Formats: sequence, C-alpha cells, structure tokens
Amino acid sequence: MGLRSLRLAVLRHVYFVGQSEFLPQQNRNLSAVARHTAVICLTEHQSHSVIFRRWHGGHSHEDHHQHLREEGGSAEGIFRLGLAADVALSIGKAFTGYVCGSTAIIADAAHSATDVVLSGVALWSYRAANAPKDEEHPYGHGKFESLGALGISAMLVGTAGGIGWHAFEILQGLLASTPDIVNHTLEHHHNHNQYHGGHHGFDLDHPVLALSMTILSISVKEGLYWITRRAGEKEGSGLMKANAWHHRADAISSIVALIGIGGSLLGIPFVDPLAGLVVSGMIMKAGIEAGYQSVMELVDAGAPSSILMPIRETITQVEGIMGCHRLRGRKAGSFLYLDVHIEILLFHAVPLRWTRERI
Repeated sequence: MGLRSLRLAVLRHVYFVGQSEFLPQQNRNLSAVARHTAVICLTEHQSHSVIFRRWHGGHSHEDHHQHLREEGGSAEGIFRLGLAADVALSIGKAFTGYVCGSTAIIADAAHSATDVVLSGVALWSYRAANAPKDEEHPYGHGKFESLGALGISAMLVGTAGGIGWHAFEILQGLLASTPDIVNHTLEHHHNHNQYHGGHHGFDLDHPVLALSMTILSISVKEGLYWITRRAGEKEGSGLMKANAWHHRADAISSIVALIGIGGSLLGIPFVDPLAGLVVSGMIMKAGIEAGYQSVMELVDAGAPSSILMPIRETITQVEGIMGCHRLRGRKAGSFLYLDVHIEILLFHAVPLRWTRERI
C-alpha cells in the first residue's frame, strides 16, 4: 500500500459494539497490528464479549528489533555522511581560500563550519528519536525528530531571510546608481574587445582551484540533497527531509555566487541580486513547509486521509472483519501511531499476520 516508510506504533481504546462505555482496565488486552508496535483493538460483531488476539507477528521480537536496528543504522549513516561531508568541505574551502587569497571562499568555509553544527544537531535528534522506550517516555522518543526538523526549518527560514535581505540591498544600490552602471557596462565591453578577455577585476592567485572547489561543493551538496531526500521519503522522516533542504540551500547559495561572478564578468550586475531573491524564495518556502509539518506533529495533529485510507482498505479486506471505524493516526517523527476499532465475528480467526504484511 506504499506505507512501508512509516513505522506504526501503540494505541489503546476497546469498547463493546453498540456501547459507548470503555472496557474495564483489566480487559484492555491490545493486539499489535503493524511493523513496529502498532495496536489494533478487536471487538466482536454481535454479543457482549470482546475477542482479543495478541499478535506478535510472524517472527520473534529479537528478529523484529534487529530489523529496526538495521533500518535505523542505514538512516543514521546518511546523517553521518552529511556531517563528514560538511567537515571535509569546511576544511577544503578554508585551505582553498587561503591559497587563492579569496575572502569570499574563506567566508563560505565559515558558513560550512556552521553547517557542521547543524548536521551534528540533526544526527543527535535522529539518534535521540530512535532510543528505546523508557518509564519517562512510554510512547518512545519519536518527537525528538520533529523538534530537530523544526530547528532546521528555522535555520532555513533564517538563511533565506539573510540571502533575500542581502540581495535586496544590492539591488537597491544598483537601482540608485543605474547611469553609472550603464557607463561601467559600456566601458567593460570596450575593454573586453580591446584586451580579448584579459583581466576582469578578479584578483585570484589560483582561479582554476577556486572554481573547482566551488563546483565540487555544489556537486557534493546537491548529491547529499537527493540521497537524504529519498531516505526521508522512504522513512517518512520530516527531519531527513528538512536536512535535505539544508544541503540544497548550500548548493544553491554557491550557484548564486557563480551566477553573480558570471554576471559581473559579462557586465550585468543585476543578475546576482535577482538570482539571490529567487533562491531566497525557494529556501523560504521549503523552510516554512517543513516547519509547519513539524509543528503539526508536535501538537498531535491527525494523520491525513491519504495515509489512513489505504490502511482502512487493507484492514477491511481481511476475512472475518465486519467493520472498521474510528481509525485515527498521529505522527511522531518517522513513527505513526494508530488507533482503530475493528469488529470481527465471534471466535473467528483473523489473519493478522497477513494484515500486517499488507500494511
């Protein structure tokens, strides 16, 4: 049903068909229904008894937890990869900026150093979210993912605001001095024709090295974006999706710098701030969307019907299930907690293992 990316977990209400009272506490034996620890409560279709079936799946708990550890290790490896890449790029940019005598590249290295901190926060949030349940957190620690995603979203919005404000100030300055820019552009073309592309006002000791480092940074960051985004979609993790956009924001910022250099070389200074405004809007949109989703998870907003409807269809396809109602869900990071009431025939064996595998 396309829901393997969501790890399902606990729920708890069981009641008689046709009655509004809840069962006594001692009768609330819950039945697991999902890949992780999800619970479906089974009630009979007619009579006054409730049929409970505790389902542990088709494998041992040891195998199940081993599977989750392998999944978590794979996802954690992506966070580690992003952190290692940020460290390497920060060192590489600092060295390149020093050798080339470029303050812009050195400033970019400082920005990459802040990315190291952000990637470290993302890794910590993911590890905290996947910690085992304890007495203080009986439902697990999944919302640490949501908190981490909210923090990264705030950083994205701040980055977008900084890029946009800087671009706006440059654009204002250019508009205020438009006649001078026209004269400068004409002079630039005259010099270009006279000297055939000689010196263009950029005093770099090793321009090829500087350009190569910038292109490498863009390639690495864009690659990390796609790797992290796909993993986030597979895991259903808002934290990974937000971190993916953090990588893309860095790549796009470097692209804007290249566009600005190209525009200056061509005598078109307006290209740089205009590109900056467009990029600012893209990053701002991604940050707001990721932040909104994180807030909805933190306040226990209901799962959308696009997630719940396929689960309902799967449950009702099981032989012996007479009805399914009050299906509700809420996300906590990459975990989905479900609450559902299911009516079954008295003493009817329901193939819960088949249901779990379909979900």
